[in-house]
Amino acid sequence: TINSITITGTNANNFALTGASTCPLGGGTVAAPGNCTIVVTFKPTSKGAKTAAVSVADNASGSPQQASLSGTGH
Repeated sequence: TINSITITGTNANNFALTGASTCPLGGGTVAAPGNCTIVVTFKPTSKGAKTAAVSVADNASGSPQQASLSGTGH
């Protein structure tokens, strides 16, 4: 069960979750075989390197699960 999916970190405002995601972004269950896709866009607010993370709070051990995000604004 997914409780929430959020973007965290110093530059979180440069990244956004999109409706193209197949995961329940507001929380919910994932049907078997137990996978879904999280889609993130990058819209930098200034030049330079930006980093953040996708954080998935769920009922699995080690929650929240995190994946790093990075991009460079030009």
